[in-house]
Amino acid sequence: QHIVKALVQDYAKLEGIELTGTIPQSEPEELSRYIPAWQNSLDSRGFSPGSMNLYRLNVERLFANVPSPITTIAIEGYLASRREKLSSTALKNDLKAIKNFFSFLYERDIIASDPTAKLKYPKIVPEEKVCPTEDEVAKFLPVLAKAKNPKAKLMIFLFMNTGIRFTELATLTWGRVNLKSRKITVLGKGGKVRRVPVAVWLKDFLAELRNGHSDNELLFPTESKKGKWDNSDANKMIARLCRRASIKRYTCHQFRHYFATHTLKGTGEKGLKDVQEMLGHA
Repeated sequence: QHIVKALVQDYAKLEGIELTGTIPQSEPEELSRYIPAWQNSLDSRGFSPGSMNLYRLNVERLFANVPSPITTIAIEGYLASRREKLSSTALKNDLKAIKNFFSFLYERDIIASDPTAKLKYPKIVPEEKVCPTEDEVAKFLPVLAKAKNPKAKLMIFLFMNTGIRFTELATLTWGRVNLKSRKITVLGKGGKVRRVPVAVWLKDFLAELRNGHSDNELLFPTESKKGKWDNSDANKMIARLCRRASIKRYTCHQFRHYFATHTLKGTGEKGLKDVQEMLGHA
């Protein structure tokens, strides 16, 4: 970290750049104490638990990788290092969380200036929407059926058959699964609630796994310190299954996209509105 700090300072001198937006040397350890208060603020503004968790992880990752003092140019350097690993959309979400946190601190006079105020969001490059083909799914399903972990099966079945988002799935409790009506109550972005139907066979599978669980228990608990499934954990699990099926590696979001593509093939344009509602886009 000291090397990174020195490089940033040398670069600034060379280019004649003034390091603005500096935070006191006691940061970022001291600033991390305000994360719970910031999270409460997000909650009061209607952010979903999944979005709040992702925002928190993005800010904590910044603190873990950027030495004090945190400046505008240091944050720009951090984001540049992330650019190789993330899509433009994911990078924008990274910056959105960071800007939100520092804006929260600045508005409450916790910091003298906001180092993110002049940072601009990256230009979003349209990405090709890729999802498993019918042939790949035909190879994938037998492998999934043999998976020993029933929760792994359930997670992927829900992606493929309901189009639920990962963040929505990670916070889903058994109390929001109505087996009688065959509908799942999903808490989506911005606190919006929607009810998603499930197939009869999937309802039966849910019923098998429901036994012994209380309404407030998560469908997908985890023993990790994070307290619940992380997107990367789920994608690694899916990647292993894809490898066994000898198909291209796909992600949670791409299996969600498969649901939309597969459903529209059966309904055509007349089913577009229904699909949008099930995906939480309406």
